[in-house]
Amino acid sequence: MTLPGLAHAGKTAKTADIYSATESANVAGIAPTGNQEPVAIAAPRKVTYDAVPIDQVDSILKRLKLVEEILQKYGRAYDYRTHTTHEFETILTQLAAASRPAATETKSLRVLPSLPAVPVTVPASDSAS
Repeated sequence: MTLPGLAHAGKTAKTADIYSATESANVAGIAPTGNQEPVAIAAPRKVTYDAVPIDQVDSILKRLKLVEEILQKYGRAYDYRTHTTHEFETILTQLAAASRPAATETKSLRVLPSLPAVPVTVPASDSAS
């Protein structure tokens, strides 16, 4: 993605890698439906993946769950491959601490006056009836 306003007098503009969280309506290989104009559809690109040794599956699942929790709670997306489980746990702890109100920012609660104790008398039941 080219950042606007960075190309000056023949200089090459800097680019930034920004993850697009939106998916386009036209997915490669699927033709549009209805009264839409025909769209040139790109050929599907080769799908790549990481081969995972069986002894690392649990570790990756743990990191993926932590990444999912961070994404759902705080709107931050991380690549599971860039951090260790411990680092993700630290990130989650720091985000949780930052989102909690500080002790000085606690809301004041209205305290209700305590009511005096009132003795209750229970009438004796008539067992003769």
